[in-house]
Amino acid sequence: MTSPHRTPSHQRLSGEFRRLSEVCNKDSVAIVSILRELRGPGHPIIAVFFCIPFLCFLPVPGLSTIFGFIVSIVGIRIALKQGPWLPRSWLKKKIGARTLHKIFEFAQKFTLKIEKFTRPRGQWIAGSGWIASFNGILICLSGLLLALPYPPGTNFTPALGVVLIAIGMLEEDGVVLAVSYLLFVFNVVLFTLITLLGVEGIKRLIGLV
Repeated sequence: MTSPHRTPSHQRLSGEFRRLSEVCNKDSVAIVSILRELRGPGHPIIAVFFCIPFLCFLPVPGLSTIFGFIVSIVGIRIALKQGPWLPRSWLKKKIGARTLHKIFEFAQKFTLKIEKFTRPRGQWIAGSGWIASFNGILICLSGLLLALPYPPGTNFTPALGVVLIAIGMLEEDGVVLAVSYLLFVFNVVLFTLITLLGVEGIKRLIGLV
């Protein structure tokens, strides 16, 4: 799927996930093998991939904390304008084929829906060098929130924030980036309340129970 604002060589995020689902067809695939298959600007795609399980509430036993730290490292590398890098021991971690296909399928559908509303706008924001570093810092901090051992569901909004930042960067969409910044502020407030009151305390505070 090619945007009219892009050259034919541009690979949108949904198309990249569709291609990855076709390539990664073994019983289990090491993280390093997935990264080797990435095309185009790898950082945003890596960040989205490791956030998708949090968006579709897909259990990844033993990997949830690692996924959060990977997103954080990706953010640091973006902020420092450096290429993708992960610890070698993490690269050897394997993900089952069923889990991978669920991630890729959900990622493709999710990003495809968002891409319908994105286009290059506000490039003076999206294309700025210091904004790219700022985005990296926000991704790093959001990754740390994802890595916290909080109950399932609390990491949905940080993951969504990372995905919106990544799409805003890829699509050079300043509006999407602005929305992601507001969501980051919300996440800071939310996790501060969770730390102080706990999940049950927040539910009582807003009158859910």
